[in-house]
Amino acid sequence: TLFSSGTVGLIVVLVAIEVAVFLRARPLLQENKSPKKTSRASANSRSQLLPALLIRPAIFLFLFAIDLSMSFLPLHMEKIAGSLYGLSMDLVIGLPISAEFLCVGIAILGSGVWVDRRGWQEPFYCGLLLAALGSLYSWFAADALHFIASRALVGFGYGLTQLASLSFVIIHCSEDNRAVGVGHLTAGLYSGSICGAATGAMLAERFGYGLVFLVGAVIVLSVIVYGLL
Repeated sequence: TLFSSGTVGLIVVLVAIEVAVFLRARPLLQENKSPKKTSRASANSRSQLLPALLIRPAIFLFLFAIDLSMSFLPLHMEKIAGSLYGLSMDLVIGLPISAEFLCVGIAILGSGVWVDRRGWQEPFYCGLLLAALGSLYSWFAADALHFIASRALVGFGYGLTQLASLSFVIIHCSEDNRAVGVGHLTAGLYSGSICGAATGAMLAERFGYGLVFLVGAVIVLSVIVYGLL
């Protein structure tokens, strides 16, 4: 249909922008490792953009993976939920999203203290691992309580990784480039969220909900590999 074609076109455009940002970062990374004979001011100006350009693809992929399932979480919950402590179905189907974002808030509070004491790396990778495990747990969850728990685990991972990514930008960008770095991070975050939600809905329609959770976990694990490289 026309609507589906337009959605796919928007996703392609947003992904192409993120690929272009990544390709822009690669020569800067090589230049940073093996500086050429350029003026020190020019080299510093370019290298100051590098942290923002490197974190943007990571946060894009992360939010893409997290929000793959966002469009159908209530539908999946309705499918697997039975009678849950006498609660109404309208309340029950919203519990996974509520649990996820409650844990996002808790994790952000804890991540701030963690980053101050230990740096950004530990909460970043721990958050990625929790989010991947939570997505796998969602894939296996056979009842409502397990599914709610799985989304809570994803929420903890989401909060830790998001604040750690922001801390990475603040730590590694100079004061003059910090606003640009936060802008890149925010752009990657929202772009990934939009692409993930739209793509997840189309995948779920064709292949079912379970596969989408598995794909999300694999993509989150790929972000760990990207970060280590």
